[in-house]
Amino acid sequence: MSMVEAVDPHSHMVFNYVMAVVSLFSNLLLVFLVKRVKVVAMGSYIILIYVSAVMDVVIALSNAIVIPVNIHMGKYSFVVFGVGTWNWPALPGLVSIYVFDLLFYQTFAILSYHFVYRYVVLLRASSLMARLEMWHWIFMGIVFEIFFNAVMTFFISHYEPRTDWEPDVQLVKDMFTFYGINMSRPFGHFHVVYAEVDDSDGTMAWNWPIVIYTLSILALIAMLGVVMLLCAKGVLTMMKSLSAVIQTVVPLVISFIPVGCLVLLPLTGSQFGALGNYLMSITTVYPSLDPLLLIICVQRCYRRKIYSWCEVVIPGHRRISKVSNMSQFHTHKKSRSASLFVPNTAR
Repeated sequence: MSMVEAVDPHSHMVFNYVMAVVSLFSNLLLVFLVKRVKVVAMGSYIILIYVSAVMDVVIALSNAIVIPVNIHMGKYSFVVFGVGTWNWPALPGLVSIYVFDLLFYQTFAILSYHFVYRYVVLLRASSLMARLEMWHWIFMGIVFEIFFNAVMTFFISHYEPRTDWEPDVQLVKDMFTFYGINMSRPFGHFHVVYAEVDDSDGTMAWNWPIVIYTLSILALIAMLGVVMLLCAKGVLTMMKSLSAVIQTVVPLVISFIPVGCLVLLPLTGSQFGALGNYLMSITTVYPSLDPLLLIICVQRCYRRKIYSWCEVVIPGHRRISKVSNMSQFHTHKKSRSASLFVPNTAR
C-alpha cells in the first residue's frame, strides 16, 4: 500500500489556480509599488525585482493553467506527469514536463541571485564587486542563466519514459486507481528510476546514470542554497533583523526542503505514493509569497504606502496608522533599520 493517497486532481488544480491568482495579484502589487514609490537607495536592485516578479507569475501560471504537476513515488522511482497534459501525445506531453521543470528551477537561481546582489551591492559587503556597473551584473546574470539551464537541460533530457522497465505492481495499481492512467500505454510523463527490483528473487540493480544525474541536480540546487545561507549569514552579521531570518527560512522550508524530499525519499525503497503531490503543492506557494516578503521585509516605504491606501479605504484605520508610525519613530533609535537590506549609501 502507498503511504499517502493521491491528491484529488480537481482539488490539486483548484489549489494551483488559487496560488496563480495570488501570485499574479501580489507580484502586480509589488511592481506597482516599485513604480509609484521612488526609493533612491534601491538603485538598480529594482531591475532584479522586475525580473523576479515576471518569473514568479510565469512559473505560477505554467503550474496552474498548463500543467499542474503530479509526482507519484514508487519503489526506488517516481513518475512525473501533468494533470492537464498526461493524455497529450507522448512527445508534446514530455516536452511540457521539461518546460515546467526548467521554469520550476528558476526559482532557486533567481532567489540565490537576489541574496548575492543584496549582500554585495546593497550592503557594500565587497569593495571590489560593489564597484561593478549594472551591465556587469546583467551580463553575469545572463551567463549564469545560460549555464544553469544548459546543465539542467542536460540532466532532465535523460528522464525519458522507460520502455525497458517493468514498474512495480503497486505503482501500476496506484497510477490507475488514483489518476486513471494505464502505464502500459504511452502518455506524457517521465520516470526517474533509481533501481530495478526483481520481485521474484528480490535482486536489485541500481540505475547509476539516473542516480548520478538526479543527485547532480539536487547538488546544484543545494549549492545555490549554501550561497543563499552564506549571504544571509553575512547580512545577519551586519544587521540584526528578524526580516533576514524570515526571508531565509521561508524559501528553505517551502522550496528547498520539499525538493530535497522529492529526490531523496524514493531512494529508501519505500512506497511514498502521492506524497510527492503534496510536496509539489507546497512549492507552488513560494511564487505568490515571494513578492509579499519583498514588500514586508525589504523596504518600509512600501509598507507605508500600503498604510496610506488603507487609511483611504478602511474607516478608522487612520488612527491605528498614526499609532504605528509613532511607535516606529520612538523605536528608530534602537534599530538602525526596521526593514531588511536597506543599503548603506555611504561609500
